[in-house]
Amino acid sequence: MYPIRKEILMNKDDIFRTIQEYTTDVPLLLIGTGASIPVGIHGMPELANYLLDNLDSKYSSDKNWCDISKKLKSGIDLESAMTSYHLDENLLNDIKKLTWKLVTDADLKLFYEKVLFGQDLPLSLLLHKLIQPHPYSIDILTTNYDRYIEYCCDQIGVMIDNRYSGMYLKKTNHHELNKKNVVNLLKVHGSLDSFSDEKTNESISIPLQQNIPNGFIPEIITPGSDKYKAILTSTSREILHNADSLIDKASNFLCIGYGFNDSQIQEKIITKIKAGTPIVVVTKSLTDNALDIINSNSGNYAVIMDGGENKTRFIINKTDITLEGVYWTIDGFNEII
Repeated sequence: MYPIRKEILMNKDDIFRTIQEYTTDVPLLLIGTGASIPVGIHGMPELANYLLDNLDSKYSSDKNWCDISKKLKSGIDLESAMTSYHLDENLLNDIKKLTWKLVTDADLKLFYEKVLFGQDLPLSLLLHKLIQPHPYSIDILTTNYDRYIEYCCDQIGVMIDNRYSGMYLKKTNHHELNKKNVVNLLKVHGSLDSFSDEKTNESISIPLQQNIPNGFIPEIITPGSDKYKAILTSTSREILHNADSLIDKASNFLCIGYGFNDSQIQEKIITKIKAGTPIVVVTKSLTDNALDIINSNSGNYAVIMDGGENKTRFIINKTDITLEGVYWTIDGFNEII
């Protein structure tokens, strides 16, 4: 169904046609921070600076934090700076709380200034297009904590299964993922709404909090070596199991602002694209390592990224072409499909 294209793609029509072909079936969406940064959600550089401002004084005698702090100040990214350190529980919990606070403030600003007033969000339009075919469902994996995807689903009037049920105090459920009339949303690194009870370790979802409820810790997985341990806890492990199931049955992948630095998710995706499953990546930029992952493992892929002033760079099965026009944004990608 998806033959490896051997010809050199020379024009805009060929490029668009290939991308449309690779997204003919409703794709499994992988959404990263690059999708929510344009609507005001902070990314890793802002988080790194926020942690430095709030932790340097408190943990000035903690060797691990001092080492991490030096790396961050030298320009090393947050994920790399925190890798190989297993942090003290108090420090780790403070990082979770500060991460939660920074993202929450930006998320609620988006909610109160745009979502409540009905301002169309770029991702809403894309989800509306993708969910039209029968059985009216989309599967989404995201490493984001924010509620941008949930807001977009509300805008287009589609239900969400995020593995919690209830109204205000939502408990985890264990039923099978829905197959129709729903967005199956798996937040593999946790959500702003998810908390862990400090006494019982029970996972609970409490929507739209401005502050962390007393006696709870944000149930989010932060960068660094400890995230591999955290993802093995009961809630995260079950979500990862569900994610594996969605990847196994996916007929194609669409990645929006996803940076390919989460081995727990990527291993199965790499296996699938090696077998010929098409993958389309839409992003502002992509690291050489991420691009190599796709180049080396897929024969049916399209990478769409910023090509400079009013230009877009397309890499289609190792053919590299730059065109006039901005197609690497969600709005631009909507024009292609």
